Amino acid sequence: MTPARERKRDPHHCADCGADFDVAYYDDRRVGERAAAPPVLTDVPCPRCRKPKSISVPAGAERTLAVDVVEGEADEGGGD
Repeated sequence: MTPARERKRDPHHCADCGADFDVAYYDDRRVGERAAAPPVLTDVPCPRCRKPKSISVPAGAERTLAVDVVEGEADEGGGD
């Protein structure tokens, strides 16, 4: 039985609107292929303001990208 594919997730931040977002992708390279296939640069749009951001992902992973906004956590501190 083949194990289910899991997306790798990398956190990012938009400098323009301040949104935090995750870029998820499948990295299907085998262990021996990792050094032979250099990463590639690709642009992903911020999910909130749509401004493109250049990111580096493993070769081939640019075809499987998913971008998800990360909602802020509630402030649990005892602020002033």
